[in-house]
Amino acid sequence: ALCVGLLCDTLHRLTQSWLAGILGGLALALSPIFWGQAVLADKYILNAALLSAVLWAVVREAELPGQRRAALTAFLYGLSLTHHRSMLVFGPLLFAHWVRLYRLNGQWRRAGLWLQMLACLVLPLGLYAYLPFAAARNLPPNLWHPANMGDWWVYLSDQSFVAAVRPDQSLFGNLHYYAQTLRDQFGWSGLLLGLLGLGHQLVAPTPNRRWLGVGLLFGFVTIAVLTSSYQVFRNWVFFIPTFVVFSIWVGAGIAAIAQWAARNSRIRQAGYGLAMCAGLSILVPAFVGNFPRLRSEAIDGGAFDLWRNDLKHGYQAQRFVQNSLPWVQPNSWILADWEQATPLWYAQQIDSQRRDVSVFFPLELLSNNLIAQHPVYIGRTYPSLGDTYHYSAQGALLRVTAAGDFDVPTDLQPASAVWDDAIALAGYRLYQTDLRSGQVLPVSLYFRAIHKPAVNYAVSIRFFNESGQQIAQEDRDAFALGMSASTHWEQGEVIGDYFELSVPNAGRYQIAVLLYEKMPDGQLRNATLAPAGSDTVLHRLPWVTLGK
Repeated sequence: ALCVGLLCDTLHRLTQSWLAGILGGLALALSPIFWGQAVLADKYILNAALLSAVLWAVVREAELPGQRRAALTAFLYGLSLTHHRSMLVFGPLLFAHWVRLYRLNGQWRRAGLWLQMLACLVLPLGLYAYLPFAAARNLPPNLWHPANMGDWWVYLSDQSFVAAVRPDQSLFGNLHYYAQTLRDQFGWSGLLLGLLGLGHQLVAPTPNRRWLGVGLLFGFVTIAVLTSSYQVFRNWVFFIPTFVVFSIWVGAGIAAIAQWAARNSRIRQAGYGLAMCAGLSILVPAFVGNFPRLRSEAIDGGAFDLWRNDLKHGYQAQRFVQNSLPWVQPNSWILADWEQATPLWYAQQIDSQRRDVSVFFPLELLSNNLIAQHPVYIGRTYPSLGDTYHYSAQGALLRVTAAGDFDVPTDLQPASAVWDDAIALAGYRLYQTDLRSGQVLPVSLYFRAIHKPAVNYAVSIRFFNESGQQIAQEDRDAFALGMSASTHWEQGEVIGDYFELSVPNAGRYQIAVLLYEKMPDGQLRNATLAPAGSDTVLHRLPWVTLGK
């Protein structure tokens, strides 16, 4: 709301049109990526809000240069830079703005002016003092405890992430992907309005607007190239600053249509109508197309996958905590990515849950020494570990041990199924049946090796409704979130696995389990079930009634 509000006022100051300001701001607000991130507690929309604040301060300062407005611009930029280092891209724009502005009024040689702006810019950087403060109190983030200047440089330069920015690899393909994403945010009409607004700024009669157009274009292109070349999962969230800039051009394009109509005596009366229609050509499709999906994500979020890279929607994070912390051993260590660690930290620091457990980021802290000293769990699948350790899902987490576990949990619902006289289903655990934590049924299955399996079995979970229709299926090449190959098991070893099944509505449902082998010729061989009953391969658990 802050980002969009500041953007509206910035556009109003640039175009002298509240219509352009409101429509340009709403074009950003209703774009799917911005909207989807704006309803989450994450960093990307705060980054957008601070960029919007900096641009607002720049335009305001250009209207009436002065020491106070310069100090405010510098402070807001320092705050934005403290929050997200991608704002470095706008540093040259800001410096050029100050040199040009204060050179024109003869103040640019005043040392006091520059010292004041430098002090206001550096002041927010003092927030980084939280890191040694957090280290002294053993607060998260546990990893970032710079102890010397070298550590600070490594941390502030973000070397591990910067190395993933590779514009030298598939640059044109990356930019094509970015262009498609931009089109998906604003539609074809939005793209045309944005390009019109950019052109209108670049040929504007006032130097301030022309300069701003050039500066925004430089920042837009730089961020688009760098972020589209960022070799990370979900790199599209880093496009959001460019959407802020583009929405300014969209508003400027709407204002250009209104101004053109005002100069044409034949359609002068229809000028605002034309501008309004141009804006609505973006807003109506955006709202109609995006609202149902985003509302569904906010209410439910669906089941999370093996990687747990996105636990931000609906009840996913809450469910992850509820189905993990109660099942870990006392004084355990949980190693996780940022996405899984954050809700666990929240549960500990805010809700006082399981403070005996230590939650650390990142997963790469896992080592033989650590496993020898503590019970260790990880927050997601970690395939690169291979068969180095033994794995078993304990709730939503994965227990990592040097040797196998041979004890069946005592709280399981009983099950009696044996496949190929090699693997038995030892029992299962349902975590909820009321669907108040989203339209999801979480379940743990525990398998026991009767003999050391000679083949690697895959596991398939089938989900049936009351009429017997299969409504969901999940297949894994290995057990324990895909980490535990059955040929690695010892006789008598117990392996837990965790699944989440999406439930369309309240009602009666049934889970069925199938084991199979992938043959060298590509064929699949279903493991034979005993006792067979009416099905020789599929073991069905008792029906469960799910209600609101």
